[in-house]
Amino acid sequence: MIDNEKKTVTFSVSGDEEKFSLSNISFRNNSEIVFLAYSDKDLSEEIENEVTLSAGENIFYIVAWHKDAPSEKVTYTVTATKPAEHVHSFGEWTVVTHIGSAHEYAIAEIYYEGNESGWNTITGAIAFGENSTIYYYSESQPAQTGNYWHYVGQSVVKW
Repeated sequence: MIDNEKKTVTFSVSGDEEKFSLSNISFRNNSEIVFLAYSDKDLSEEIENEVTLSAGENIFYIVAWHKDAPSEKVTYTVTATKPAEHVHSFGEWTVVTHIGSAHEYAIAEIYYEGNESGWNTITGAIAFGENSTIYYYSESQPAQTGNYWHYVGQSVVKW
């Protein structure tokens, strides 16, 4: 949403997005408008290509002007909101969901406290994890590639 009076732009991104590309920004007169993006309100830290997104509000600034009027610059505050991930643990299952996005009820990641063959013996597990990434528990770092996790203290950490 663009508010030209307040000079703000707000939008939401999905929980899956890790970066926002500045190439996604366009203007009605695309060839006539020039802009630069900055990570700070003082407009001293220019953003080259993309904004790294974290959960919550990600704020950056756009300075735009018509190519024939570089002295008439307008600054917009841009807020890109990324939903927080929520981690739920149920015994040997740990589930990560993206609340408030298109994935609100989708399970993005499942941390199974067992190996792949154990997972495959659970009735309905394959359907339950159909659109999810399944991570299998491994106390030590596995030699083979794949999706594995372990505990550091009481926290779940991917290998």
